[in-house]
Amino acid sequence: MNDIEYMKEAKATTLDSTCRKKQLGCVLKFTDGSYIQGTNGAPKPLQPCTPCPRLCDQGGTNLDKCRAVHAERQAILKAANRGFATDGAVLYSYMGVPCKDCLLELIEAGISEIVCIKETYYDSLSEFILQEWIEAGGQFRVMRI
Repeated sequence: MNDIEYMKEAKATTLDSTCRKKQLGCVLKFTDGSYIQGTNGAPKPLQPCTPCPRLCDQGGTNLDKCRAVHAERQAILKAANRGFATDGAVLYSYMGVPCKDCLLELIEAGISEIVCIKETYYDSLSEFILQEWIEAGGQFRVMRI
């Protein structure tokens, strides 16, 4: 598969989201070309929140009321659960720049490149962390599909 196909797969993954506020998805591509999908929502076997406690909130607010796992975190956890090494993997994110927590986890997991569909920031610290990671050798790019 090529970049466009991985990003299309990330977009298709959004349909599996159980989050009632916003459906997000990503693909974590490993160095051998295999991949794992990640989507946001309550961890299985938990049920999605009904009603969503953040449905009317602005992005990034009242996160303490939310029990959804972020798509990036889910992909890393799936990789760990299935025994895939994440060092050198590429994240295709059908959203903006990951939040600061997910960025830190992606960096710690050894992700070599993050590809997003837009350069929007979830929170103020994520922009700083992304820039510092790029300066340290991480790769970031925006891909329009």
